[in-house]
Amino acid sequence: MTAEWIDGVRLSDREGIFRLMGENTPPVNAWPDHTSDSASTTTTPFKPLKGGVRSVMQTMVELFSAQMFEWGWVHCDPHPGNILIRPSPTHPSRSQLVLIDHGLYVSLSEGFRGEWARLWRATLEGDYEGVEKVVTGWGIGLPDLMASFTLLRPTILKKGRKKKNVDTATPDGAKIPPVTHYERSVIMKKKLKEFLLDTDRMPKELIFLSKNMRMVQGGVCSYGDL
Repeated sequence: MTAEWIDGVRLSDREGIFRLMGENTPPVNAWPDHTSDSASTTTTPFKPLKGGVRSVMQTMVELFSAQMFEWGWVHCDPHPGNILIRPSPTHPSRSQLVLIDHGLYVSLSEGFRGEWARLWRATLEGDYEGVEKVVTGWGIGLPDLMASFTLLRPTILKKGRKKKNVDTATPDGAKIPPVTHYERSVIMKKKLKEFLLDTDRMPKELIFLSKNMRMVQGGVCSYGDL
């Protein structure tokens, strides 16, 4: 059911967004083209909007951060076709971000939002013990892997980490030979078991938040280094 018609430039229309904001389109790789998402539903205004493309991306990040950490009600399908940019009805010289297609949401309890915030803070501080405390309660091991999952990049937590003696050579001093594909698969299976210690305790909200974060990250990254 359509509640309201929205005129705007879809975020998937990269050239249209830069034109709307009065900027030249830089040559970077955009996300995969979706024919149904590529067409915009409005024409570019005669005067470019103020704030630049950076302000649009900043608004998008702040919007979904507010959904996760403050409101507890998160849109979980923010692909580029579901985000439109248009002149603000109240401030026509400024841009307004419009989120459409509200068919997939997840509700976050206050308790989970507190844990989610503590996880992020500990991750950004590189606090191994802080991350471990949160994820252990979720039935998840390997804090480093969880931090990498959260930041969407390889991460090693150093603060509060217990040191371990790791022998990287054989007894005769020779280097350890590289592992085979089979051995690597065995290691990965072992790591997965260490990561998912208790699937019944793992918050299912993490699945939806992961989807949301990857879509938002893809949207921001497709616009280059802003």
